[in-house]
Amino acid sequence: MHVFQFLHHGTTVLHYETDSQQVVPVFLKLERCNGTITWCRPLWGDPRRSAPPVPDGGIEGTGLDTIEDAVSPGLRLKYTNRSGESLAYADEGYVDLMHMKDLSLSVSNADEDPECVRVAVQRGFGGVVHVQILRIVFGSTLAENRTVHFLCPAEIAAKWFAVLPTLSRAIKAEDPRMVWLKDQYLFLYFQDDLCMGPLAADAIKVCHRCYVVHFRSRFLLATACRIDVHVH
Repeated sequence: MHVFQFLHHGTTVLHYETDSQQVVPVFLKLERCNGTITWCRPLWGDPRRSAPPVPDGGIEGTGLDTIEDAVSPGLRLKYTNRSGESLAYADEGYVDLMHMKDLSLSVSNADEDPECVRVAVQRGFGGVVHVQILRIVFGSTLAENRTVHFLCPAEIAAKWFAVLPTLSRAIKAEDPRMVWLKDQYLFLYFQDDLCMGPLAADAIKVCHRCYVVHFRSRFLLATACRIDVHVH
């Protein structure tokens, strides 16, 4: 399986909050746009959700096929709050790769890890010996530097570590106008939880608003230049 396909399907990892010493199993996923990673509680670990019914003759599973294909809670969070910031909660959240500042990988030391981490690793990964910590530093401004930590088996951590920096650099090099247009479409798509493509009227409103703002900015700039010429 190609590494991008693997990350699009998602991986079950442990989200470790260093401040509260809380460890939560989450389903970490690279969204299809390749610009956002999201996480949420897996179906088998979230009492708020129920697994889909087992078809006749089928085998009961964890329902991961459903969670892979469904709209991620983290993606809904991104396009409904419109704050422009990445949000990281214990059991769900997202990081926009445009905001990623640093990515590091370190080995989890069972002798030095807190008791909560050792217990969670044993329960979550069973006999896996080599567990690594994926640490992401992110922020939407220069002054904002937040971190999120994921405990992963070494093979899974290596895949995330190999892909995320490349995607982050590619996104930061994109034409900002195209990024803005894509975000506007997705904001409209998720508006009011409809999850449907925006109508032509919606697109006209967005483009008109953008045109008005652009026109006003150029008008104010031209006016300021004329005033400056008269003063001098």
